[in-house]
Amino acid sequence: MHRFFLVLLASIFFSPNILSQCGACQEEVQLIQNGSFSQGNTGFSTDLSLGTGFLCPLCPEGTYGVGQFAWLFHSDFIGQDHTNPPFGQFMIINGTAQEGVSVWCQNVNVIPNTNYTFSYWVRDASSNSNPHPMGVLHASFNGELVGDSIVAEGGWSQNIIFWNSGSNTSAEICIVNYQSNPGGNDFGLDDIELTGCHPIQLSLSANAGDDQTICSGATVSIGVHNASGYSYDWSNDANQNIPSIGTPSIELYNTGLDALQYTFTLELDSASVGCISTDTVAITVLPNPVIELIGDTELCAGEQTTLSANGFYENVEWNTGATTSSITVSETGYYEITASADICVVTEGINVEVISLPIIDLGADLSICETSLPLIIESPVYANWNTGEIGTTVSAVASGEYIQFLQESDCISSDTIQVNIYTFLQADVTEEYFICEDGSVELFANSEGQWSNGSFGSSATVFEPGIYSIQVNNGPCSSIDGTEVLLIPDPVVDLGPDVTICEGESVRLNPFDESIRSYFWNDGSQDTIRIFRDEGIYLIEVSNECGSASDDIFIDVEICDWSFFAPTAFTPNGDERNEGWRAQGYNISNVKIFIYNRLGDLIWQTEDLNDTWMPDAMTTGQDVYNYRAEGIDYQGNLFVKYGIINLLR
Repeated sequence: MHRFFLVLLASIFFSPNILSQCGACQEEVQLIQNGSFSQGNTGFSTDLSLGTGFLCPLCPEGTYGVGQFAWLFHSDFIGQDHTNPPFGQFMIINGTAQEGVSVWCQNVNVIPNTNYTFSYWVRDASSNSNPHPMGVLHASFNGELVGDSIVAEGGWSQNIIFWNSGSNTSAEICIVNYQSNPGGNDFGLDDIELTGCHPIQLSLSANAGDDQTICSGATVSIGVHNASGYSYDWSNDANQNIPSIGTPSIELYNTGLDALQYTFTLELDSASVGCISTDTVAITVLPNPVIELIGDTELCAGEQTTLSANGFYENVEWNTGATTSSITVSETGYYEITASADICVVTEGINVEVISLPIIDLGADLSICETSLPLIIESPVYANWNTGEIGTTVSAVASGEYIQFLQESDCISSDTIQVNIYTFLQADVTEEYFICEDGSVELFANSEGQWSNGSFGSSATVFEPGIYSIQVNNGPCSSIDGTEVLLIPDPVVDLGPDVTICEGESVRLNPFDESIRSYFWNDGSQDTIRIFRDEGIYLIEVSNECGSASDDIFIDVEICDWSFFAPTAFTPNGDERNEGWRAQGYNISNVKIFIYNRLGDLIWQTEDLNDTWMPDAMTTGQDVYNYRAEGIDYQGNLFVKYGIINLLR
């Protein structure tokens, strides 16, 4: 069964220019030594005898020689080297009257589970123009036939075999002659190759370094080596732009309350051969303690204030020596607190000052539009504001009273300014609207305003395409926005004329149009692009906001091809798989099949493709049979097929 699969695979993918397709981190190797025979009679073994003598070294059957011209070894031989005539050498064989002779063998080391391509060139070496026996050459790997045989007829022709090494680490490769008739059976052999993709071994792999824990804002170095000849590509989930070097340094932050872990992935590329390896490193970023100091920063003489540290931390220590979260102070000074959480430490401080109270004058009340923000209220006095800020200015961000004040004992120095901030009402209209012919559309804005068509409100109904705008006012605030009303054309669809295709071909239909919003085929599909292979009528209905349209097309499928296939081997060994031999085909008729033994005797025939040849009790062991098949194709032409059948036990 496995041999049958390999033969079928070779027949499907056979091509005179097949090369190994190696992937990344692989290189193509040629494992056959002296496959062109440029080194003469070395590097291989054979069941044949080396021809000797001066006048006709290859006159005896079962002899071979290596040289430039076949006629130098036998006066009835012809042929020169395949690739470099007349200077190259090739192997010249006078075949025996025995079947299954190994003409050429060589042992090679292979990599398990690897695909290999084996190829060789053969030609007829006999100068006899009359019909005569020709070499029938088949490749074997470790004693098992692989692929199709090739007949050494006419000039040079190539046989290509595909083989998977499976669990093998070595292979004995032979080219075997299955022609047993003398009086010919003379051929040339040249340019033997076994190619495959082998992995490239590198001395250096990706190493992103050890996992680390740092505090927010710290710089960390990742990676271990920075070797020449390699390229380094870092990717990460921390949105960091990392240079393409082996040991980059990065700065990481954590603004939350919980530890963050980022993964950095190194992709190491050998640069010259495309070998890629990866490694990752995890960096844990701990949050720094967060401190917000709360308390009065200005005191009247004799008063005191409490400074409190709010936020996220585990332990604190003030520059006064206190270890509590709050302290009470009554003197001018700078009060600093150091907070720690895990391995991370931050420091924050606040100045407290005892001052006198000057007169505060903030000026007249103000009315502005929010688009004029920020509004800075200025004072001649450095003091507290009711917003919580301290200084000579405050930024007004909302309507209300803004108060600056100073207090000493029971005396307060303060002033108030009323700020009215009007909201900017955005005249936001959808950028585009669509209208059907003889239709209307309603335009909507976020706020009420004056439309360019004369109407007022948050919406307006229009009947023609064009450009429309709205102006929205609120106190000193004013905004304008516009939209364009576009005409939507009625939908149109055209699938084209009816078509005729061959069986197995397809028709691609693409009724796409920018004005169409939905597509619905008579088989329920809503795809835009369809590919059809079966005969029939195909209808599509398209629609948009303004209506629908439909079209259909008839696809006629005709028969344009036929096929006949016969397996080259079967295994009647009782395993209930591939027990008999049966040909297959389609679009053919009047089929007749004849099977002959090696002596040319007709041993089985049928006129029914469904019949299976089952060998009888007289058919024992492995053997080779020939078949002849004839029939009429779908166009009424006579065809004749010949082939070899290997019976394998």
